[in-house]
Amino acid sequence: MKRRYFLAASGSLLLPLPARAQPRMRRVGVVSVGELKRQPLASLVQGLRELGHEEGRNLELLAPTASQYGRLEELAAVLVKREPEVIVTWGTTATRAAKAATWTTPIVMVIGGDPVASGFVRSLARPEGNITGISTSAQALSLKRVELVREMLPGIRRIGLLWSGESGSQAITMKRVEDAAVKMGLAVHDAEVSDPRALKAAFEALSAAKVEALIPIASALLNRESAEIAKLALARRIPVIAYEDNAVRAGALVSYGPDYPAQFRRAATLVDRVLKGAKPAEMAVEQPTKFELVINLKTAKTLGIEIPKEVMFRADEVIQ
Repeated sequence: MKRRYFLAASGSLLLPLPARAQPRMRRVGVVSVGELKRQPLASLVQGLRELGHEEGRNLELLAPTASQYGRLEELAAVLVKREPEVIVTWGTTATRAAKAATWTTPIVMVIGGDPVASGFVRSLARPEGNITGISTSAQALSLKRVELVREMLPGIRRIGLLWSGESGSQAITMKRVEDAAVKMGLAVHDAEVSDPRALKAAFEALSAAKVEALIPIASALLNRESAEIAKLALARRIPVIAYEDNAVRAGALVSYGPDYPAQFRRAATLVDRVLKGAKPAEMAVEQPTKFELVINLKTAKTLGIEIPKEVMFRADEVIQ
């Protein structure tokens, strides 16, 4: 009896072990002019990883790269055919491209424009469609930067606006900022950049107009070129009032705006909720509540600018 029991038990050891369950591979698409490896989009990947969605293990990121806004609609259409479960978009133009490509695939947007006025959602509290996400009031923040210019450089008379004509909401933002600046007694000279190769020509035009400060209007394209913009401006002794702190680290004078990497980490949380069954139609569009002022004192010294104490006291970070 004992021998038979031993043989039976030994035989059981020869049976194949049950296969370990493979993690379900989730598909997330990204429509943007920027690249995933660069900030702020890199924070999206980091945020997804922290939530358990790791590329190559249980996550497939579909992120065709576009160098120009004009290709976003084409890329969005191709992306939808690959059947992602969620699409993340950066910017108004990218969101419009994704919306044109699908009415059913959930979309998590990160934009600076007004999503209601753009027709993306019915209301911020209840989108009622396949789109939700995060919206920053780019127009209001751009007006704040004009006020900041006047506060730091009280004798200024001419400012430049750098904007991307292909970006969906930039023309409206630029016009409102221009109107506000004129009311403050400032002459405005704008330069449109739809391709990074046009930056040098834009700065030549701004220099010829003798602008005394430059305000870039937020866009994915200009974000990607923030270091080059700071370099070109510094070489021409033009102080830049930017919208993201990476520009200040590259040589811009100051930046005022939301924490863009934090927005994409938050977007990762919204993606995670959708993957777990939440419906964009019932997910309120979120807005950042904290805005950061970053000052580069090294640039100020190079340009011979003394930052007023009132502005220094409000700074969240000062780069020596």
